[in-house]
Amino acid sequence: MDSPQYQELGLVSQEQQPIDQETVRATWKFLAGLSSNLTLVGFLVMPLAFEGAKDDSLGDKTGTAVAALALIGNAYLLSLILFCAQYRKRTYLIHSVFLPCLFSNLLGLLNVVLNILCRKLLPIGRLETVGMVFASIFAVLYALCALWAYGRGIADEIRVDDADRTMIPLTEEEMQRQQLLRLLQENQGKKKSSAKVMQKTFRPTWIIMRRDDGDVFTNTRPLWHPPGARGIYGGAAIAQSLAAAMRTVPSEFAVHSMHCYFVLAGDSEIPILYHVERVRDGRSFITRTVQARQRGRPIFTTTLSFSRANSGGKKKLEHATSMPDVTLPDDSSADVKRRLYNAGGGPFESHKLGTVNRDSSKPEDKRIRRCMRARGNISEAGGHHAHLSALAYVTDSYFIGTVSRVHDIPRFASPAELKAVLNALKNPSDLDDDEISRAFKELKEEEAAELRRRLEGALSKAEDPKNKHKHKEVGMMVSLDHSIYFHNPWAFRADEWMVTEMESPWAGEGRGLVLQNIWSKDGTLIATCTQEGVVRLKQDEPPRSKI
Repeated sequence: MDSPQYQELGLVSQEQQPIDQETVRATWKFLAGLSSNLTLVGFLVMPLAFEGAKDDSLGDKTGTAVAALALIGNAYLLSLILFCAQYRKRTYLIHSVFLPCLFSNLLGLLNVVLNILCRKLLPIGRLETVGMVFASIFAVLYALCALWAYGRGIADEIRVDDADRTMIPLTEEEMQRQQLLRLLQENQGKKKSSAKVMQKTFRPTWIIMRRDDGDVFTNTRPLWHPPGARGIYGGAAIAQSLAAAMRTVPSEFAVHSMHCYFVLAGDSEIPILYHVERVRDGRSFITRTVQARQRGRPIFTTTLSFSRANSGGKKKLEHATSMPDVTLPDDSSADVKRRLYNAGGGPFESHKLGTVNRDSSKPEDKRIRRCMRARGNISEAGGHHAHLSALAYVTDSYFIGTVSRVHDIPRFASPAELKAVLNALKNPSDLDDDEISRAFKELKEEEAAELRRRLEGALSKAEDPKNKHKHKEVGMMVSLDHSIYFHNPWAFRADEWMVTEMESPWAGEGRGLVLQNIWSKDGTLIATCTQEGVVRLKQDEPPRSKI
């Protein structure tokens, strides 16, 4: 049943409430336990019919024997039903059906044998023979089934069918082993620049394993690790978590909010397993949680909410912040083409639109604007889900860095870094990275001169002893959480220009908060994002004692 507030708003639909998935799982577990227990009880009851009978006639023990056989027969029938209904969940069948029933049959067989030996019922009568045959045959069958399920799980290769997204049941260890082998093979080939590795991660191939505790997804290619960062690019985890969650909801539902927490730094060389939990399936809203894990530890977690399309009714309240009056890049312009070419081969193209209130003494009044889009055309095969994932990917770009930018703290703030950039600007051919070298070479003469003047001015201030106590340098910048509110999930394409505006309303206590609005090409507000992160400055060293 939907929450009371939805009923009061008149959003209750007449369609039937879907069965809660947790209830279904609990029911299957109950039936599996019942099957095992009925088997054991049946074999415990059967020896009671042996009492005082050494001949082959059933006599007075007929009722007891029939009851025992009825219990055992019902248990086997339940096992057959569970096997047919849960055929694809081999891990579930092994641990909930095959192994418990195997042990129950072995205990039943042992119980029958001990009763025969202790009560000296030799030679064995019909009933004793039936008990031993039942227990032996089904113990062997359950053992063979368990070995079959285990063997199939190990033997299956990780494969992906883009047409029907085939679901392959594999263990986490096997998935990680296969991924590591693939990463090693790729690393043996020609070394690719970080930008090209980043480009590959945008088109992930999802490998799905359905288990008793939910759906598990994994990336198939290495994720981008930005230079100098503690771990992988956060936008990749956000986008892939969203893609995993969207695979578990009906097509008529679209994501409207996503709340993320960055727990640990991700390793680009280790595959990430995205565990999706189906928290709630309502008529109007669906809730999912996704936990990204490496080496068995969570590195990222998010909760997502999906709403049914057009569930708000015909009458509704509407308003939205207008897109700033900006000029989008002209793709036919030679200058725009040159800038985009210099940006490298990453998955997104970015173009600066300037800073509002740049000269203001109040950092909270500044607004940083730029436009971004996916490089090239997004394939239609991925549907609109691909555009939503692309949008989620880009929301983490240039985000927490807004805090330092509105304080006019340059990215390269230390004297050593400023000198390195100045040297690269004067001698771009000395750079190892071809794309950065090309970007410096292609700068216009007046642009290069202006950049040199700014860097030299910043360097002189940084090296001036009088300004030492005033010099600010970022020592640590890490995202803590990230929220996205999708306002019009069907009203944009991520491979068209999207305008973003960022601001920082607050910073303090070693943290900073950033807000971001994103508009589509036609001015529709498509998303609002918030992010808080650690932003700490390098502290002055305390004076050393002369003693």
